[in-house]
Amino acid sequence: DYFKDGQPRLDKVIYYTMKEEAARLSAIRTGEVDLTTLTAQSADLLENEKNVEIKSYQSLEYSYVGFNVNAEPLNNDKVRQALSLATNRQSIADIVWNGDAIISGPVAPSMGDWAIDVTQHELYSNDLEKAKQLLAEAGYPDGFEITITTASTYADMVDTAQILQQQWAEIGVNAEIKQIEWGEYIDTWSNTSADILVGRNGSGTDPDRALNYFFHTNGSANVWGFSDSGFDSLVETGKTTIDQDERKQIYTEAQERLLELSPNLFLVSPMKYVAVRNSVEGFTPYPHNGEYIVETSKK
Repeated sequence: DYFKDGQPRLDKVIYYTMKEEAARLSAIRTGEVDLTTLTAQSADLLENEKNVEIKSYQSLEYSYVGFNVNAEPLNNDKVRQALSLATNRQSIADIVWNGDAIISGPVAPSMGDWAIDVTQHELYSNDLEKAKQLLAEAGYPDGFEITITTASTYADMVDTAQILQQQWAEIGVNAEIKQIEWGEYIDTWSNTSADILVGRNGSGTDPDRALNYFFHTNGSANVWGFSDSGFDSLVETGKTTIDQDERKQIYTEAQERLLELSPNLFLVSPMKYVAVRNSVEGFTPYPHNGEYIVETSKK
């Protein structure tokens, strides 16, 4: 019953790796490729291109700040909460993503009802006085020095780190930025060898990945040293709960607890853009599958 006659409609698909945005722009204009991903800025350049259409969709990705919660001073909840309060996420959306991103929690907004409205959470309020108060209560009234590590490969990660550096300075946190190559970045992530890491995650298509996978004590991608029995209990129950309303409530509580403990700061979820030649028919990118081409064909 899984077989569908006539699908996929294409006999083959060829992928090209083009790291440079300029190369992808040129290739889609000349017809060397049929479709390509682009940034918002480059998508704007193709608005008046006669043979190219821009298709956009809200991604399931979000940018984040990851903390090694076993390293001082980040092992103190109040320090992490202060950094959250000092982070202006809307500025990150406006500057890094040209306004083409929305404020996000650990479950990206494009997952619909599974995601909570994080903009209403106190730690998203950008309250600098409250942030300074929390630092003082944690024993850092004059702030502290820290290093933010990020991947030099991705401009959005570098830009995010630079904005955080400026924002956190307002509460006395003096951050140095360390840019590393992608291979070293992956090693740094997996070995938790940086105190603070700026990056991007994907929520997946079920809140279990967004929460259990990244933040359960034994989660496969929990590289932060984060462990909370209350959170673990919630996501374990959510994984085996069949009733959807009950499951939604469980994951709502799990998200709220995660925001409160802040092992990561969740920043923004960007739009994604695909440029498509007019010779392509039936291509629609979806948040859960930006490369859905089963029903795609060429004229």
